[in-house]
Amino acid sequence: MKLDFINAQCRLADIFRQSAYTKFLLDYAASEDRIHALWCEILKEEEKLLTAAKDGYTTGMTSAKKGGEGHSAGLNKAKSACDEFLKVIEQVNPQY
Repeated sequence: MKLDFINAQCRLADIFRQSAYTKFLLDYAASEDRIHALWCEILKEEEKLLTAAKDGYTTGMTSAKKGGEGHSAGLNKAKSACDEFLKVIEQVNPQY
């Protein structure tokens, strides 16, 4: 009789261990799923950031090119104005 009681207790302990292990596995899998979902969100945000950085770089380079072209045009106009000014000065005062 006492042996049956011990066997019953062992079976109950085994059932408890199996259910505890099963619960652990399910909880662990759920945690891994949440972690995986977070990494997927991070990847999407990183892709958005990379796209924004590329767009910003392209926009900046385009602006810099336009600015450089405008700067060159401005310098050419200033040089032309200086040349014209010197021509006027030479006409007014040929010794200059």
